[in-house]
Amino acid sequence: MSQKERKALVEIGSNSVKYLVAEKDESGSVTCLVDRNQITRIAQGLTETGGLQEKAMARTLSSISEFMKELSSWGVDRPTVVGTMAIRAATNSQEFAELVETCTGSPLHILSGDEEGFYSFLGAQAIIPENAQGWLFDTGGGSTEFILFRGQERLRTLSLNVGAVILTEKRLSGDLVSQEQVDQAVGWIRTILIGNDICTPVTSSLVIGVGGNVTTVASVAGVEGDLPLAAVEEQIQLYRKTPLEARRDIPGIVPGRAEIILAGACILRAICETLEVDLIKVSPSGLRHGVMGVLLNEEIFR
Repeated sequence: MSQKERKALVEIGSNSVKYLVAEKDESGSVTCLVDRNQITRIAQGLTETGGLQEKAMARTLSSISEFMKELSSWGVDRPTVVGTMAIRAATNSQEFAELVETCTGSPLHILSGDEEGFYSFLGAQAIIPENAQGWLFDTGGGSTEFILFRGQERLRTLSLNVGAVILTEKRLSGDLVSQEQVDQAVGWIRTILIGNDICTPVTSSLVIGVGGNVTTVASVAGVEGDLPLAAVEEQIQLYRKTPLEARRDIPGIVPGRAEIILAGACILRAICETLEVDLIKVSPSGLRHGVMGVLLNEEIFR
């Protein structure tokens, strides 16, 4: 396997940094060699100050530095580096981009909301039925992307500043949360969705979920593939009544996600209620897999 056929990717999300190393053989078959993430919460404090905080940047750069130490063993000199909503929105994104380039030797490509949706859609395409129509959403720490699709075609893409980190800081902070707070948070999200014409397609009600929030809720529920709304609601009740320290011990939750998982579940509930479905089809692959799929076929970033 030549070095040219092996690629590394760093995706700096609002809540976590994701690392992917993959290679393509002569037949075109793709194998993931590394696929993991580390929660560094680059978006912490962004809603209050408008900028990336020093400690959040330091945590993120430290994590990326550790990954860079591994790259030579995988036969890759430099990774492709992409950033999402938190970096896109921050007033000091250029400062952070320079720090990332110093750390990795690669420029930081800050994805637009449309690009986020595009790559998330590519990453999840394998589970989309040929003639299906519906919505795919990718909900992260800072934003949620929505893609209206028919088969393998994107009909509409939009990115909304509704994410689990933002929702936690705005409406669901604290150890214990009341039912009233939950209902108000869900209502706030639904107002945004409805205001942006997120509605059930006439011919289908298929809803596909991408991202750490939906995969974590599915993991806690012990399901693969299909996540019932009833399981989402059960977890909302569990999380709002469980102190943060105890949430970290719930099987299926990475400790660093415990603080924002209630907000993540509330976003899922709001999406289901707005789109009038009681089931989410969960995709194990998302944005980073979509970017990697393109990287292994052509150089999209230069």
